[in-house]
Amino acid sequence: MGGPRRIGGATRLAAVIGDPVAHSLSPILLNAAFDAEGLDWAFVALRVSRSDLAAAVAGARALGISGISVTTPHKSEVASLLDRLDPSAESVGAVNCISRVDGQLVGYNTDGAGVLGAARETGFEPGDGSALVLGAGGAARAAVAALAQSGCRVGVWARRPEAAAAAAACGGPLGRSLSEPDPRGWDLVVNATTVGMSDADKSPLTWPLSAGQRVVEMVYASGATALESGARGAGCATAGGASVLLHQAGEAFRIWTGQAPPLSVMRDALTSAQESGTMDR
Repeated sequence: MGGPRRIGGATRLAAVIGDPVAHSLSPILLNAAFDAEGLDWAFVALRVSRSDLAAAVAGARALGISGISVTTPHKSEVASLLDRLDPSAESVGAVNCISRVDGQLVGYNTDGAGVLGAARETGFEPGDGSALVLGAGGAARAAVAALAQSGCRVGVWARRPEAAAAAAACGGPLGRSLSEPDPRGWDLVVNATTVGMSDADKSPLTWPLSAGQRVVEMVYASGATALESGARGAGCATAGGASVLLHQAGEAFRIWTGQAPPLSVMRDALTSAQESGTMDR
């Protein structure tokens, strides 16, 4: 650290692609991490529409871009454009991190690592615990897989029963689908739906939470969502979307550089961005 960043011919480039993407906090988090570790890397945000995704991946391949974070709406579609998938992505059918490995573009999924890191901030350790995951999209499937791989029993609820069953299958014998989003009896509740994203007053739960339960809110909002507020009011420990993002970015840093992420530096950068009013991923 210290002094202005110098970008030259040897600088390795990484980027986040999505649509929209101008509001992404990933450049703030990852450039802070690169600076802290003295790495000659730079991270930028690149808007890529659905129709341009294949061309963008081909361009990244040709330009030698070292790492790519993938956000909405490309997490599923990008998988078929890569040379191979890490088990973290293959098992859930979604990619949110790409790394150049021996000249190949390899897809990973860090959503599971993000949820586990955030859950541990609430005091939850998977082990023999239990978790209710709300949602069945790529983020939900990654959460189910990561929790189950850590020894946690996982229940999955989604509006479409067949989608819930498919997501629960990512947990193997420790996953099962549920007919209702009833949080009673679960140690951890993870919201992997979009409820609360555009309307922070809406919660994906209609049943009350109980003191001692833990809640991970994957929605990243400018303030507490209705789920977070309700959980805190009930005496639950919570972690919000910012915590999930922090641990996702940390895992991407680890994949790209092979080094442990400087999470305290990244957390400080995230806090500063929140205080300045920069929001969303």
